[in-house]
Amino acid sequence: MSMPGPAVVAGAGESGPAPVADDRPGPWGRAVAGVVVLALAVEVAVVECFMVPLRAGRWPLPVCVLAAVVGNVVLARLAVRLTGLRWLGVLPPLIWLAVVLVLAAPRPEGDLVVPGSWVGLAFLFGGAIAGAYGAASAALPPRRRTAMGGATRG
Repeated sequence: MSMPGPAVVAGAGESGPAPVADDRPGPWGRAVAGVVVLALAVEVAVVECFMVPLRAGRWPLPVCVLAAVVGNVVLARLAVRLTGLRWLGVLPPLIWLAVVLVLAAPRPEGDLVVPGSWVGLAFLFGGAIAGAYGAASAALPPRRRTAMGGATRG
């Protein structure tokens, strides 16, 4: 009686593509990333609000407008990319707007962080429009190209 040899698996000697490891974070990693992005949205909004009255001598420096436009678009897309949830891209611009509106309202002591000057209004409107664009571009599904060269959503 002979002893059976080792089992041979079909295709075991062939070298195929190696399996790709999935490096996406798990649910806890995505949750932490979402919280970090939302906390960053609060921090960015506060810093931008205190940049509104920035001046060089007597000339205003409207760098806060550029920071608000870029920041709102980037934070919305970053939230979607890190968490994988499209609806989460709406929250950073909403948080930004809430912080800016709170700091634009005068306090009982008379303090006002975001004044009603042209820089303050450009900051508020530019940041709000950029936030709407960032939220919409992050929340909508990516475009697909059709055979005729057009683009559709879906």
